[in-house]
Amino acid sequence: MVTISNGSVRANIYETLYDTLNSANLASSTATVTAAYIDEDSAFPQVVINPTSISHDSFSMDRTNTRKTISVVIDIYTKKNKNIDLISDEIDALIRPLKIAGITLIGWDEDIALSTDNDNKIHLKTISLTYMR
Repeated sequence: MVTISNGSVRANIYETLYDTLNSANLASSTATVTAAYIDEDSAFPQVVINPTSISHDSFSMDRTNTRKTISVVIDIYTKKNKNIDLISDEIDALIRPLKIAGITLIGWDEDIALSTDNDNKIHLKTISLTYMR
């Protein structure tokens, strides 16, 4: 189990998700896990873990404690439609049971898109994860 400290929530969550997905051999180790979309000589499939965002809610009376909502967006880019579902199922199987001390997964949303950039049919799925601390 990974422990997340208050001073480095964003970095710790990113590192935990990156390490989990990168070591999992997604799509039989053909997927590249990165922090940003790779434009040059694009190798597909790509799994992009976007920067973590945090919102603070419900301050206590002395303003020392807040509830944090942590959002992480993962984008999957592929050239084959079947890889989108394969990779998202693999991510689901890895992320849902992942125990991170001090945070709880409370939301999972998915959206699908198709880019027709330069006549390349790039399929995109966005997975939005919501955690609470």
